[in-house]
Amino acid sequence: LASSKRMAPLVVPFLLDSSKDVTVGDNEQVIKDALECLGECFEAYGPEVAQKYLVEVLKACRDQVCRTTTPCPDDFAKFLERTLRVALTDMPSVAIEPAWFPKSV
Repeated sequence: LASSKRMAPLVVPFLLDSSKDVTVGDNEQVIKDALECLGECFEAYGPEVAQKYLVEVLKACRDQVCRTTTPCPDDFAKFLERTLRVALTDMPSVAIEPAWFPKSV
């Protein structure tokens, strides 16, 4: 899944959707596996891909932690931290608002 950045348009939406799929119910392991795999994919894809999907990741994490009763909010927090770390790796330390970050967030 993380072998090439070209897989990102297929892998990222699929795993994000898997992490919030209501059909898994309280099956924590499915959610944890999807978040862990997606975190590993972002690390392999690099900051450019993580930046591209950051808004979707933020929305998914916010929805799952704040608006639902997800069985694993800690895993969403760890996943968000991991994604932000990857997305911000190429940012200079003095940058306050990166150009790629949308103003709507």
